[in-house]
Amino acid sequence: MIRNKAELRQEKKRLRQREKELKSQIVSNWKAIKYTLRPKNLISSHLAEKSIPQNGEDSLLVNIFSYSAAILGRKLGEKAEEKLNDFLKKD
Repeated sequence: MIRNKAELRQEKKRLRQREKELKSQIVSNWKAIKYTLRPKNLISSHLAEKSIPQNGEDSLLVNIFSYSAAILGRKLGEKAEEKLNDFLKKD
């Protein structure tokens, strides 16, 4: 409960600081969401999940496939992102 002007000023100051902190968190979270939802990151993440060896498999062939899939996913994602950016710029 606020009893005088000094307490009111203190509470306003606290609320302004809290507002700044929350705005900063929103900006940070928004940047993380945008980064995560980029096509190249989605594809790379998906391929990385699928290429994890099961039941202790860790052969050279699995490693080569995983590496190749990651590179391919990154390239496809970059291309998709470029196309999407070009499409959005035209509008």
